[in-house]
Amino acid sequence: MQLSLLSIVALLGLATAAPGAVKSMKDLPDGPYKGSNNEDGTTTVTNIETGETFSFKHEDDSSANEKRSDVALDKRESYCWGYELDHTGTDEAVVQLKNWAGTGHDWSSGNKPDYFGYNVRGVYVYYCINAKHSSGNIDVADINYALGQMDARCARYEAGYFQWPGSPELVGKCRSGTKVCRG
Repeated sequence: MQLSLLSIVALLGLATAAPGAVKSMKDLPDGPYKGSNNEDGTTTVTNIETGETFSFKHEDDSSANEKRSDVALDKRESYCWGYELDHTGTDEAVVQLKNWAGTGHDWSSGNKPDYFGYNVRGVYVYYCINAKHSSGNIDVADINYALGQMDARCARYEAGYFQWPGSPELVGKCRSGTKVCRG
């Protein structure tokens, strides 16, 4: 009887662990995540609904520094990264970020830049405080403005970001697994 019980417990453990195998940020389940980049080059993200935390080492740091296209505002406020994102994933992640922001949502960073966003179908749409010990407030109008600035310079579903002049705040959209909010 003990052997059978041990076997059942072991099988349940394997069955529970198997679906949760996340090897890279590209495999990250859809959902809302807050994140930060660590001094050792890893990224840590936490799903704010489940509390699950994932840490990743970026295999190729060159992909984290996506090639920016030459299309940018004179003051370098809006950047285009030259690759197209999944349209449905982008649209759904934008809606989720807007729902979160609502009429105004505060976000702060601690000892390093900090960000929050939604991962949907391999697309990450996020709000970042791109400086340590800083804070900001974002609402739907801010997100619409940032997306409008990006879309005026980049293709609608092209990865990129917009940063307000003189502010650590930015809104971006990229492939899941792209290192963002690097300070």
